[in-house]
Amino acid sequence: MRLPFHRHIAIALSALLSAAVESLAQDQSLSRSYLAAGMEILSEAERCTDRTMSRELLYRAAETLGKAAETSSGPEAEEALFRSAEVLLKINDYESRSLAFTALCLHGKRFPSGRLAPDAGMLKGEFYANERIWGRAVKTWTDTAAAYPAAPVAPLAHYRCAKVFEENIRNAGEAIRCYTTVIEKYPKSDVADDSLMARAGIRNRERMFNEAAADYLAVAEQYTTSDTADRAMAKAIELTESDLRNYAEAHRLCVEFRRRFPHSSLLTQIERIEARTLKYARTP
Repeated sequence: MRLPFHRHIAIALSALLSAAVESLAQDQSLSRSYLAAGMEILSEAERCTDRTMSRELLYRAAETLGKAAETSSGPEAEEALFRSAEVLLKINDYESRSLAFTALCLHGKRFPSGRLAPDAGMLKGEFYANERIWGRAVKTWTDTAAAYPAAPVAPLAHYRCAKVFEENIRNAGEAIRCYTTVIEKYPKSDVADDSLMARAGIRNRERMFNEAAADYLAVAEQYTTSDTADRAMAKAIELTESDLRNYAEAHRLCVEFRRRFPHSSLLTQIERIEARTLKYARTP
């Protein structure tokens, strides 16, 4: 009995679909194997004490991760392509840096909405920064933060911009603006206290002493568990005494410092300031 023509078409399409699904599953399995092998090689490279062998293993890890990216289009391919770029930047010679940049450009085209897209943007900015192309680095980080404002790397993107403005481009106003973005938009991020400390430092150098002292005190008050809390308060005390010449306030802050940081390594320094300003102490 002859089947209708449309039934032949349906059977053929079904066979093609089954073959495609099987091929895709094989590709994904192969990609996962390459990814796992690449990460294993990377781990060995990081443990290796022989620098020449470690470098060779990093190249092999990047090559294997690249194969993982070529054999699939799924999430394992995205991770493999990103990890490959990371490894190539670690090698840090002309060839590896150019290959890393190529991988990051390819990542942006293949996975613009991928899980690692924000991290890839950050890494691309680091490439430009390592090449001392400061403007492109800032633009890349700015674009990354704008495209993925809720991503964990967004505050870091603004922070890295601020650092480049402060240390490389030497634009204090833009550095303050970027640090302020971190402080106001991401006050609970890992770089919020560092941003506040850095902004205080710039304001101090720019002779904005009132604003600098306020920033230092804000670090001590808002980030009490930070490693820099006692250092920030000590800086505020120094400014209050030497630049603002508000000796009564400096003494009050010294008393508070001793109460809050009784085991600080800066305690002796603060006690000397307290002794100098004792005669200005406000009576209760």
